[in-house]
Amino acid sequence: MADGIGARVDVQAFLSEIKRSADYADQIVYTREVSAREARFADPAQPLSPRLGGMLASRGIERLYSHQAEAEQREAPIRQGDSLASRARRIKKGRKGR
Repeated sequence: MADGIGARVDVQAFLSEIKRSADYADQIVYTREVSAREARFADPAQPLSPRLGGMLASRGIERLYSHQAEAEQREAPIRQGDSLASRARRIKKGRKGR
């Protein structure tokens, strides 16, 4: 997949790479492999906006994982039009400034 969504990741290679990165120097002190388990899905308390629902559907995402639905419920929109997607963009934008 061109944008990496749904792509398999070699976790060990990824961890090795970021452990060598100056950006993560001495920040990763412990890793642990956790056995796979069945995914848990849930619907958000409030329907997703048509725009966000359409964007997710265009990427083959039909449902949110339970932790995503819970987060969306906890982080109720502060203003009209604020959504999971817009909050994610703000968080991502904030990380780039570091």
